[in-house]
Amino acid sequence: MSTIDLRRRMDRIESASQVGAPTRIMADSPITDGEADADLANWGILVAPGRATVLNGVLYLADEGEMSEAEWAAQHVTAH
Repeated sequence: MSTIDLRRRMDRIESASQVGAPTRIMADSPITDGEADADLANWGILVAPGRATVLNGVLYLADEGEMSEAEWAAQHVTAH
């Protein structure tokens, strides 16, 4: 592969990539429309510490972490 071919390939890849703020969101857990709008507006704050990533205009929110057994039971188990 020549240098010119490599440069053309790089130009094609770079032109296909998203530049700017993300326009869509994907989360590991359910979020409301208001939360999604706020996260899209403040996406830089989420990406900097690694809580989210941006790829091709989509903001991917990572789960905050796994719940302990007691936290899961408190949230999902109801008394009968």
